[in-house]
Amino acid sequence: MLVSLGTHLLWAKSELPQRVCRLAARLPDVSFVISGGDPSGPREVTRLAPHVLACAYLPYDAVMPQFDAVIHHGGAGVTYSALRAGKPSVVWPRDYDQFDFAARIVHAGVGVRIRNLGDRGSARAMQEALAWDRAPQVRLQQAIAETDPLGAVAAAVTSAANRP
Repeated sequence: MLVSLGTHLLWAKSELPQRVCRLAARLPDVSFVISGGDPSGPREVTRLAPHVLACAYLPYDAVMPQFDAVIHHGGAGVTYSALRAGKPSVVWPRDYDQFDFAARIVHAGVGVRIRNLGDRGSARAMQEALAWDRAPQVRLQQAIAETDPLGAVAAAVTSAANRP
């Protein structure tokens, strides 16, 4: 299980390792990898508990396919990467537009929202996400694969640049 609160939210990240370790104690058959969201941070991996590893940074698109699901804050980048990889989300929104992304993830049937990472409710949500019907994920993953977001942005920029 990948765990990330993105590249911002330093105030929330300070308690993340303890919360993930509590969750891991409730789910001894699940392994967790925490990405701290700091691409300039140290490269070593730290073992925080028997089934919990932490590192400064993992590039979502490169590593997401290796995980069964992802716990995240509902930021745009990690949400898109989870959808693109067809992975269920356990969303713990902390700020900004993350609550909206969480609601949309739940509505689309590709994840669940939790209120308190590390408690019994979040452990149940994790088990639910790991046993989730993958059909909605597969449909969204296929739709995303058929799009070209970078090409669309490039075309919009070119079009705007060519306006009188």
